[in-house]
Amino acid sequence: MSEHKNLAGELLTLVQQTRTTSLSCIGMAKNVGKTVAFNHLIQAAAERSLTLGLTSIGRDGERRDEVFLTPKPRIFAPAGSLLATATGTLKRSEAQLEIVQRTGFASAMGEIIVGRTRTSGLVELAGPTLISEHQRIQELFVRYGAELTLIDGALDRVSPAAPGLAQSVVLSTGAALGQSIELVLAKTQDRINRLSLPQVASSLLSVCRRIIDANQTALLPEDLTPCILDVSHSLLAGDQLKKLIGKQTEFVVLSGAVGDGILESLLDSRRQGRIQLVLRNGAALFCSSEHWRRFAAAGGSIRVVEPIRLLAVTLNPVSPTGGSFDAGEFFHHMSAALAPLPVFDLVQSYGQFTRNLATQERK
Repeated sequence: MSEHKNLAGELLTLVQQTRTTSLSCIGMAKNVGKTVAFNHLIQAAAERSLTLGLTSIGRDGERRDEVFLTPKPRIFAPAGSLLATATGTLKRSEAQLEIVQRTGFASAMGEIIVGRTRTSGLVELAGPTLISEHQRIQELFVRYGAELTLIDGALDRVSPAAPGLAQSVVLSTGAALGQSIELVLAKTQDRINRLSLPQVASSLLSVCRRIIDANQTALLPEDLTPCILDVSHSLLAGDQLKKLIGKQTEFVVLSGAVGDGILESLLDSRRQGRIQLVLRNGAALFCSSEHWRRFAAAGGSIRVVEPIRLLAVTLNPVSPTGGSFDAGEFFHHMSAALAPLPVFDLVQSYGQFTRNLATQERK
């Protein structure tokens, strides 16, 4: 067995050790190796005879990148795998597929169906875009025998990281993000910080969950008696937050997305940012790094009701537009900076098997 297969197997072992039955592979941008990591996990699972459920948010597995017009890695489905994809992709899939259930879920490429591969082969995936539909797909996968669901996430979107979609996440990053390793690291660390926001204290959890599940925005004093704001969306709550936040306000609970305007309002309120902001999960945080730093410097903090389980990071040192990195240097730098989070370059065979050796070599 080649070393890169061992590394993919180690990543799969990490998935199994956490009892993950649904995993979303998400990318920081195009061409960071997300689909390559997805394929390595498929191969490792096939070697362990696991029955897979494969789907995507958006379209993945097509022959050419529609932006850069470069060849893309295809998705390989072992025989016996379950797929959830749009009917419009079936004519481009090389694996023979038996449709086992029609879902009635509509997409731009046709109805989403669940099928089982009769033969191994390359496939194109175009799954649902709604989390509720993905939850139903996973129920169908389990009904038809899937032991692990793998979801290929969409370009530069964090919604595929939402806990309602998958139990765990693998994040892919690479040279396509910037001209220097330092810039790629800074962008990757910022995304990891968002995905790794800690859960709110247990004493707050139930009241915050009720507010968020009701799609409301609320202020909470120390006694946790909610003051519900009359706003249709959290992004429109800025003016009311500035007016209504008082000295007794300890927590602000928002059910939707949070951008720079919300943090500006919290900083401009009577509490001047000394407050805890509670969100559904890290996928809802869209503010700039600068606004987040200012909020934290003022004494503010951000917590979530649904924490995201980020299992590992995969690396791609190659950029299609030039500016590629030395694979060893990139791995050494990223793995040291992101520790203890496991980091893998599945193509160049850098990972936990080589981490100790790499550390010794640097010394």
